[in-house]
Amino acid sequence: DDFSAIGDRACSVYVAKADALPHRVFLNGVTANMLVCLAVIMNAACKSPSGRFLSALFPVAAFVAMGFEHSIANMNFFAMGFMLRCPSLSAAGAAANVALSTLGNIVGAGILSLAYWYSYLRTDPATVAGPEPAGGDTCTQEVTPVPAKEACPYASIDVPTTVPSPGSSDAM
Repeated sequence: DDFSAIGDRACSVYVAKADALPHRVFLNGVTANMLVCLAVIMNAACKSPSGRFLSALFPVAAFVAMGFEHSIANMNFFAMGFMLRCPSLSAAGAAANVALSTLGNIVGAGILSLAYWYSYLRTDPATVAGPEPAGGDTCTQEVTPVPAKEACPYASIDVPTTVPSPGSSDAM
């Protein structure tokens, strides 16, 4: 088969992916999907269309530029390789690559999701299962108010310096 220079280069990339070491494919899959999930999380945090575009662009561009393994991208690569009839591209190598990169992608998504959950979504066990305060629902500790000027010496507005006690006529 006659290939152009681009076709030859594409086939060499496809064959190299199919023949890559299993542990390397798995670890590259972990890292690739961590970057893809990072793009999704950052995209969800953005409000503007340009912010959403850029938040997805950079992590995905990084995983592509570094040659990480993402199962969906690899399925596309190998399909193109088989359509080009690349010599020495084996179906077994392509299947092993897709299987290992899929497992790596699952682990990468799990790692990033667990980190996100631990950082932002979990409930602090100390507040959920903490001891009951003395006296039931009422607070028995005396609180000394801090004058506003001491708490924030740069405040430009005049605020009251004391807080009314719950039983006083000034309380709401």
